[in-house]
Parts: sequence; structure tokens; C-alpha cells
Amino acid sequence: MSTAYILQTVFEILAGAGLVWAIFHEDRLIAFEERIAAGIRRRKKLHIMKSQRLEQPERRNHIAG
Repeated sequence: MSTAYILQTVFEILAGAGLVWAIFHEDRLIAFEERIAAGIRRRKKLHIMKSQRLEQPERRNHIAG
């Protein structure tokens, strides 16, 4: 058996086991997906906030006179 064939077989078995697990634990899978989506939204929001902060000119607190 070649290494590629062994790896393909292992990944197919893992995919099948994951599918069976997902069928019996659908609520846990949905909760996991929601956590992943919330993390992506949070990172996107932080990235937008940081880029907006960099685009704004610095405010100086000295009196013109």
C-alpha cells in the first residue's frame, strides 16, 4: 500500500465518523458553528475598527494662539 492510499483511507474513515457523530450530536455541532461564526464576526469588526483608527488624523490638544 502506498502512503497516499493509506492517508486517503484514514481521511475517509475520519469523515465518515465525523458524519455519524454530527447526526447524533447536532445541537453541539450547531453551537460549535455559531461560536466559529461569532469569532469571525468579532475579528472582522476589530479589523475594521483598527483600520478606521489608523485613517483618522491625530487630534492635538494645544491651544492655537
